[in-house]
Amino acid sequence: MSGAVMAPYSDRIIGSAEARRRFTNLVVSKEAMEAAIFYFKEKKSEIFELYQSFSPLKKKDSAQILEYYAKFYQLIENPDLVKSKILNLLPGEVVGR
Repeated sequence: MSGAVMAPYSDRIIGSAEARRRFTNLVVSKEAMEAAIFYFKEKKSEIFELYQSFSPLKKKDSAQILEYYAKFYQLIENPDLVKSKILNLLPGEVVGR
């Protein structure tokens, strides 16, 4: 989520809300990643409500963050993309996908 908060270590594309964090030696099990994805899916409405209603945040910043999350949720709500963009990059086999 480094792209959402524009952390200095995120790889932000100029003029875009898309950001990537560069991982080196990412070691997490597929089960842990699937659990994290499930958690974020459960919290989707809460996350969007938070950024829509957080008044100290400038509207422009809020809009950029919400755009970032919209793209994130497009990814994690598509099983084929989850497999190709996330799970297949982790160590081990993708089972049952």
